[in-house]
Amino acid sequence: MSYIKRLILFMLLFYSHVKIKKLFIKISNVNIFFAEAKKNGKKEFFLFLLNIKKNSQQKKTYHITKRNTINKSDFLYSLLNEEGNSSKKEYKNLKDEEKYNIIQNIKKYCECTKKYKRLPTREVVIGNVKIGGNNKIAIQTMASCDTRNVEECVYQIRKCKDLGADIVRLTVQGVQEAQASYHIKEKLLSENVNIPLVADIHFNPKIALMAADVFEKIRVNPGNYVDGRKKWIDKVYKTKEEFDEGKLFIKEKFVPLIEKCKRLNRAIRIGTNHGSLSSRVLSYYGDTPLGMVDSAFEFSDL
Repeated sequence: MSYIKRLILFMLLFYSHVKIKKLFIKISNVNIFFAEAKKNGKKEFFLFLLNIKKNSQQKKTYHITKRNTINKSDFLYSLLNEEGNSSKKEYKNLKDEEKYNIIQNIKKYCECTKKYKRLPTREVVIGNVKIGGNNKIAIQTMASCDTRNVEECVYQIRKCKDLGADIVRLTVQGVQEAQASYHIKEKLLSENVNIPLVADIHFNPKIALMAADVFEKIRVNPGNYVDGRKKWIDKVYKTKEEFDEGKLFIKEKFVPLIEKCKRLNRAIRIGTNHGSLSSRVLSYYGDTPLGMVDSAFEFSDL
């Protein structure tokens, strides 16, 4: 019987009384499989090392090279010992994030993988709500109705606030929606419903300027705020300098909104997404995450 068949048979038998604790962790080209099983009423911790090799026919074969009972802390200590930590005393003094960071040289996006801790951020004011910094996590939702339907919008916003929402976003596609938003705001204030509103803007910088008179925050999409709807023109940019010339047009369209929002104490959210990159960015970067990031920074740099 081949190694792969033996492994499959063993795993099927073992799975009936084993609770899997971890998946595979790759360390120094060795796949480590952790499992916990009950034996004589006691829990034991098992470690399996699975080597992955390729034979001459380029077919993967899997075989167990070692099976033994191991203490989890001793195993983690042995890994750290390879990195130069020579004593268990030093291991005990390590922080949780250092003990459990088995996979090395990976950028960490949180300060600790075992405890919840917020990353330091800048405080932003949206109407009567503050987000970021040490403020509580704000709940934002979005109305699902046509913005031109004033009564329905007011009803949904009021209901969202009653249920605990801190911020509500409305889509503002054109002039009619922008004009309706004035009436929505007036009706909310008349009913003593004071909640920050966010305008979701696409395709039209002029609508964003209108919305800034009413909404506490303006959300713009770099992918279509200046370029509008995609025309799918296959333009080839020979140099980075030629591509950067397009930033002048962005500055011309976006700076007026920045100045107005600063004057009225409005917030701006640059909300890029991979599904709506501009034709200009797609022509230079292609459909890539790098293009999405550069698209956002073109606006934030202003």
